[in-house]
Amino acid sequence: MPSLDLDRPDGVIFAGVLLTVVSTFLPWRRPGGALPDATATAGYEGLGFLAVVAALAVFATAAVMRHDRTSALVAVGGGLGVLALALVEFLRLGGPMRPGVGLFLALVAGVVVSAGGLLGVRAYA
Repeated sequence: MPSLDLDRPDGVIFAGVLLTVVSTFLPWRRPGGALPDATATAGYEGLGFLAVVAALAVFATAAVMRHDRTSALVAVGGGLGVLALALVEFLRLGGPMRPGVGLFLALVAGVVVSAGGLLGVRAYA
């Protein structure tokens, strides 16, 4: 049976990717105030779809090129991409819509993936 053999940078990267995927299914926008016909919007209905694509690309790169500086640099870029997409979605909120829990989780996930990538850059130098 193959072992997982994750070191700290890879583990942090994979945890951030998992957080990104989970955040996509949670609401990124929710109605604020008394809006009877407004509904919450999940991440996959907007820019969250691109965040998951970026996170899965980081996952694939980190899984194939484990313990490598290049995979760590890809993780830094992918994490910053997830963070940028979540920030753009946050700044696009307007009117009666408020940020949902998925949007906050996506922001945290982008930071976690980037931090794991930075740990990898330092460890695999």
